[in-house]
Amino acid sequence: MNRSFARVVFALTVAAAALPARAQLLYSFEDGAQGFTNNGLATVAQDTVGATQGTHSLAFGLGQTATFSGALTENVNPAVLLSPDTTAVAVDVTIPQGAGEYTGTGFANMGISYFGSIPAQNVYGVPVQTNGASERNLDLAPGTYTLTIPLVSTTGAPIRNAFTAGGGQFTDLGGFQFYISKSGDDAMTVYLDNVRAVPEPAAGAVACLFMGFIVTRRRRAAR
Repeated sequence: MNRSFARVVFALTVAAAALPARAQLLYSFEDGAQGFTNNGLATVAQDTVGATQGTHSLAFGLGQTATFSGALTENVNPAVLLSPDTTAVAVDVTIPQGAGEYTGTGFANMGISYFGSIPAQNVYGVPVQTNGASERNLDLAPGTYTLTIPLVSTTGAPIRNAFTAGGGQFTDLGGFQFYISKSGDDAMTVYLDNVRAVPEPAAGAVACLFMGFIVTRRRRAAR
């Protein structure tokens, strides 16, 4: 490797590391709730409060006595959600002022579940849930936050590993769910928007390095 090529590689590596990972939009709620419905004791509906992209959001609420419920959709993009480059899901979450804000003395967290199926064996809707470390706190002051939820299951492995795309048993991804786990001492409602898949930053760095290699090879060949 000559000095000029080494300098190009170094410069591209630094530039790639500085670039934010490019997220892919999964749900915007501009065309309705996009299939999200109650899974448990939740209230789930399209809304306008807390919209960060466009004019609509998804309201997701639990009553005081509900301690675990989900907002579930069967409208999924397996190619993105099971990609090895997708390591987390980011979502804009708005905590309202007053009614809907969690003010209990316990806890309120949000996580993600994938639902796996094996149609050939008549197995459907088996949840694969994020672990406790991946859940994000919702006991927050009123405002809008971007929460990034790592796609790590309760086994400590990436959720995709439970599917055949990652060497696991489930052949089909049948559902995607946000869930809230909380204490039964207060009701709460949050508003979700701009749900996107967050890729592995290294993927962008590799692409930049490859393009730099091609450009350098072409320049050398032209001499």
